[in-house]
Formats: sequence, C-alpha cells, structure tokens
Amino acid sequence: MDVGLGCEIVELGNMNDDEIKSKLQVLYKSCRICPKSCGVDRSALCGACGIDAKPRIYQNFVHLGEECSIVPALVINMCGCNLSCPTCPERHRWNNCLPIEDATSYAEAIARFIEKHGNIQSIEWIGGEPSLQVGFAIETSWKLREILGTVPTIYLNSNMYFSPTLLPILCSDEAPSIDAFVYDLKCTAPCSRTITGAKDYYEIVTHNIEVATHLRPHAPHILRHLVMPGHLDCCTNPILSWCKEHIPNVCINLMTTFHDFRPNGDGPLFLSDAEKHKAIDMIQTSGIATYFIDGQSV
Repeated sequence: MDVGLGCEIVELGNMNDDEIKSKLQVLYKSCRICPKSCGVDRSALCGACGIDAKPRIYQNFVHLGEECSIVPALVINMCGCNLSCPTCPERHRWNNCLPIEDATSYAEAIARFIEKHGNIQSIEWIGGEPSLQVGFAIETSWKLREILGTVPTIYLNSNMYFSPTLLPILCSDEAPSIDAFVYDLKCTAPCSRTITGAKDYYEIVTHNIEVATHLRPHAPHILRHLVMPGHLDCCTNPILSWCKEHIPNVCINLMTTFHDFRPNGDGPLFLSDAEKHKAIDMIQTSGIATYFIDGQSV
C-alpha cells in the first residue's frame, strides 16, 4: 500500500518479531526514526533528539487525570523529543533518568506492579516522545504480554512526528506490541514552525494519524488537541474539521488547559475564558461524533 511521503507501508501483519528487530536496527544504525533523519549511529551516539539507544525513562506512575476511558493509566515517561515546542513543561526533567537495565527486567517490574495493584486500565508509552525509543517500548511490550498473557491496553502516546516506516512495525498483527494510539495534533501547517519548530509537522503528523487509524481501524484511539491562545481560527477549527473528515471514528479530546511554563514567556499564561468557551462551541457544533472536553465525556 503506497501512502505517499515517499514511503511504502508493508501490509498489516506481514512483519514478525525478527523482521521488526532487523528493521529497527537499520533505522537506528543511521538514524531515520524521525523526519529529521540525522543519520547518527545511535548505538554509539545521541541523535538530534538527544537520545542514544539506551533506555531512558524519567518517571513512571499511575495517572488518574488522563481521559476517563483509559484511567487508571500506568504512564511511562520517556526522555527526548524531536520537536522544540517553546511552551513544553517536560524538557527540563530529562536529566534524571531511572536506573533501567533492559526491556526484560523493566517488563518484569511492570508486571509485578500490575499484579500487586490491579485495576490498571491502560499502559501509556509517553514522552518526551516515545517513538524515539520505539525499540525499547516494543520489546518491553512483547515481554509484558509474554509474562502476563492478558495485559491492559497498551497505548503509544505520541506526537506522531516520526518516519511512516514505523507504522507497520507498531501495528503488526504477527508480533503485536502497541494496541492503540493517543495522537497529539497541535496546529495546522501555517503555524507549525512557530509552535513545534518543524515546518513539515502538520503534513507528516496528519499523514501518520490517518494511516495508523487505517491500520488499526477498531482500536480505541484518542486524538488530543490542546487549544492555544490566539490559535482558535487558524488551528483549532481547521483541525476539528480535518478530524471529522479524515478520522470520523476517533474520539477527540479538546484540551482547554493550556499553561505557558516558560519563566519569561512573551504570550498569555493561560487560555482566556472567552477562548475556552469559543473552542468548546467549535467542537459542539463540529459534527464530531465522540469527543471529550478536558478528558471528560460530555
């Protein structure tokens, strides 16, 4: 299946675990995991994202504040990102990584936690940006399924700014790792460079979201859109229209909780009440079938 962007996607289910490992080794050797294609050998050096091939996780905890359909969620925060969003609250936390040896020992620790505490509805690989450490996330997920048999729904909570060649790897039926995605769609093309630091952000991310939804049509995907001050007409409204047309069966979470964490930011700290009400009106009149507002069903 040709999905554009110069990439041929392998048909779903065609890749077994050995093929996936081999493909990832090639992608890591001269890194082409993300569209920056920095070409660094990440088995020895850090790529443009600041991450090498070692597992780098800065926290894991049970999150009760995610979407109501996926909590309690065991959230695994991975270091590194390939975007440079100026208002990001997480980047400063990546210097303190947990002592993790390998995928097997980490999966065993997660399994013990789940067996002890129970009532975990989902596991979220999140960032930073988890696709930058996709090999570790996949191998840990494989091992976790092997240990537990039945596992909570495993999500990749991603900015979706990665090479489309990852999609058949992540969506393989023969060697399942990720069950569903939490997509993040921040802005439209005219605002991509300002908000994300990547001029091609919108083109690549919308493409990946659409293909991932095609490859996993019945999965409980969620798309998050954080409403940003001054970007309702140029970003929020067009994004809602795109979602209705291209991914009509995906639940949309409209987030009105923007906070500029920069100590010397030059914009508003929060979304105004007027903008919040306007954004909510936009989604209520959009024709989108299923949506949350700040993670809660309406």
